[in-house]
Amino acid sequence: MADKRPTLTHNPSQRSIQRWENEGGATKDVRAKRPDHLKKQDIAANLAGQVIDRLADRSVTSEERERRKRRLLKGPKEFRNMRRKDRK
Repeated sequence: MADKRPTLTHNPSQRSIQRWENEGGATKDVRAKRPDHLKKQDIAANLAGQVIDRLADRSVTSEERERRKRRLLKGPKEFRNMRRKDRK
């Protein structure tokens, strides 16, 4: 595996980071994976957004529909606070 970075680095911490990356410490697979709960959140939000779009009131402006959709997807403030506490 060829290193694409310049070889003359004078900063010791930079050299150690380069060495770590060259030894396979940072692979694309490790950085690209998202936790399962975030994937499920994305899927659920996407499905909810599709349903909201389908049931939306067509008599209001598109800006108002988007505002309502954001508010519904975001959820009540009390529930958002509870979700944050559960993750900790």
